[in-house]
Amino acid sequence: MQEVARGFQTIAASIRQVSEQMSASSEEVTASMEQAATSIRDVSSKASNVAAATEEQLALVENISNSAEQLRGIVDDLNKAIGYFKL
Repeated sequence: MQEVARGFQTIAASIRQVSEQMSASSEEVTASMEQAATSIRDVSSKASNVAAATEEQLALVENISNSAEQLRGIVDDLNKAIGYFKL
């Protein structure tokens, strides 16, 4: 009977050890997942910043394009005016 009791004690000790290892592994996985979530939030935030900066740049490019067209019109008008003076 003592051998059976020792066998159960050995099995119980092994189960306890495996349980402790699983608990430690679970904590490591949780920590890794939290780090991954933090990294994902950081990347998402940076992507949003890039998108906002890109939209600002697009607006600036559109303003530059509009200004260039206005200047082209002014230059055309000046060329016409100069042409009238040459006559």
